Amino acid sequence: MSSSFQLPRELDNRHATRLLKATKPGDRLGFYAQPTPSQPTQVTEHAHTADLVILTVSGELDTVAAPLLRRNLDRPLPACTLIDLSRVTFLGVAGLRVLEAAAALARSERRRLGLVTAAPGVLRILRLFALDVRAPVYLRLADAMREVALERPSRHPSPFS
Repeated sequence: MSSSFQLPRELDNRHATRLLKATKPGDRLGFYAQPTPSQPTQVTEHAHTADLVILTVSGELDTVAAPLLRRNLDRPLPACTLIDLSRVTFLGVAGLRVLEAAAALARSERRRLGLVTAAPGVLRILRLFALDVRAPVYLRLADAMREVALERPSRHPSPFS
């Protein structure tokens, strides 16, 4: 015996079909089905001086984007390189490996490498894998540039030294 509060089954199915046709697929599946708007990862080079280059990375530094950064780091670089990660939204293992290799190469070539980020997630990964010990990490690009300028050996030694 059917209750007076229930719709007959055929009417219920027709109503559900109309609702499904009226909504978009993402609306039916909830929050997790919504695509997150992501911009493609970009690496932009800024030659600040002859001895300093700044590489700005934006987007996700993951398996797909890590080779892009690696190509920028595998060429001859000046005495000081800053990698600005302040616009990185995700740092994956592949990106971390590229940064570790860059730090090791800079150390072996006696060049300076600095990382810039204030993003808590990126800082946590850098600290977790001790990359902040192998390359200094700065919270602001201006601080990194000032610090690198102070450390940079002058081309013309002072007559007072």
